[in-house]
Amino acid sequence: MTLLKKAINHKEHKGHKEKDEGIVRDCPKTSTKKERILRRILKIFVLFVSFVVVSPFFRGVIHGKKLPIVIFSCIFSLLVLLGCRASPDTLGRVLDAGVLRVGMDASFPPFEYVDGAGNLVGFDVDMAWEMARRMGDRLPDDREMAVQFVANLPYDGLYDALTAQRVDVVVSALYVDDARRATHAFSAPYFDAGQVLVAAGGVTGTDDLAGRTLAVEWGSEGDVTARAWERRIGDLTILPAQTAAEALAWAASGQADAALVDHLSAWGATGAGSGLRVVGEPVTSVPYAIAARIEDGRLIRYLNELLAEMEADGTLEALRVRWFR
Repeated sequence: MTLLKKAINHKEHKGHKEKDEGIVRDCPKTSTKKERILRRILKIFVLFVSFVVVSPFFRGVIHGKKLPIVIFSCIFSLLVLLGCRASPDTLGRVLDAGVLRVGMDASFPPFEYVDGAGNLVGFDVDMAWEMARRMGDRLPDDREMAVQFVANLPYDGLYDALTAQRVDVVVSALYVDDARRATHAFSAPYFDAGQVLVAAGGVTGTDDLAGRTLAVEWGSEGDVTARAWERRIGDLTILPAQTAAEALAWAASGQADAALVDHLSAWGATGAGSGLRVVGEPVTSVPYAIAARIEDGRLIRYLNELLAEMEADGTLEALRVRWFR
């Protein structure tokens, strides 16, 4: 539990003292080091143009009918500078400002929600804080990174917030939507909410379902998949339940040989002493990932490094245990 406490209790640090600090309505844009440098370059450019106008040498160039070339060169240089200024590197700005702006729809427990005391909590909230802590550890001056949550976004408005640059990333149990890959970048998945097979014993995978009873949540993706199996296997009996929890209870009691449910429900039912376990390979895949603008590939690659670290050292597993069981 030491690793778990270290991973999820960043709210106790001085960067997260106030109870409602993480929930903000909007986030003002900050002036980054790169933008300040570009402004200085623009000032130098203005001085250069002034010199062109008053210099005897350049007056000779102008009288020599080379004025269009000079004007074109000046305009081209200015457009290049303005183009650089209009497309700041988001990762550089985040690290320079020391703030990661995170958008989420705080209405999906246990991933993100507002608890009875008004605190923003959940798996995604703790994961974002842990990622920010590690970002700070990587900075040469060992500064503490802060997280600003824009947590009042509707789910349908998450991508719009990215496009409008209200937030740097979206961390909100967001499934990877292939239709949006042309305009948005996704991190490596940090959770898969697809359907999995859960059993107490006897069943070790889909190949063992012949002659068995399979509990499913009626009307769910698992129900649809099980009906297809029933047509293929022939002697598979489908037992529809009202909820995934009820299907899992039937598998635990022996009323069903196995249950086909979403991975989040399976996590909550397969803890120590439950007698249930996930068997075989995942049946379907619904990956959750962090989203950013398509221009922010460098930021996504950076976050992928952090996610890989957190998976390797057990931090993500500890967060799953805390929030899903």
